[in-house]
Amino acid sequence: MRQKYVCAAWFGLHFLLIISFSCRETLGLIARGLTIFPSSFKSFAQKAETVADAVLGQHLAASNAVRQALATYLHIAGIETGYGYFAPNVPGSYKLVFELHYPDGRVEYECAHSLRHTAPTSGENDDPTHLAPASRGEDDPRRVWINQFAQHK
Repeated sequence: MRQKYVCAAWFGLHFLLIISFSCRETLGLIARGLTIFPSSFKSFAQKAETVADAVLGQHLAASNAVRQALATYLHIAGIETGYGYFAPNVPGSYKLVFELHYPDGRVEYECAHSLRHTAPTSGENDDPTHLAPASRGEDDPRRVWINQFAQHK
């Protein structure tokens, strides 16, 4: 029973830190006038940002053990790197690349293309990359996907 309380407390602390960090970053943007919020929100945002800073231990001395423990946990958990504005930081520069190995030993690299075009409006599936046979269990999903990918090229 004690273990459940410790897990619940850790869960609460973790999400309190995520919410505090997210709010601090968002409130900082509002306080600096970098959003569409009216300028009358600036003073409230500055005060609320100060509260979030206090929760994150930013008002403590740099040598304070609590501040160092919080900073370490924020870094290890990745909270301070991606939750600055509502959600984790999702980069847009990644590409999915397939490494294709052929029986004759050659290897090719192919960039993934979108497997789904705009949905047909007629109710019929005119899309050449239709994966319904795999979803109905009529065929091996991997094989259907590979065949559709090959046809899409």
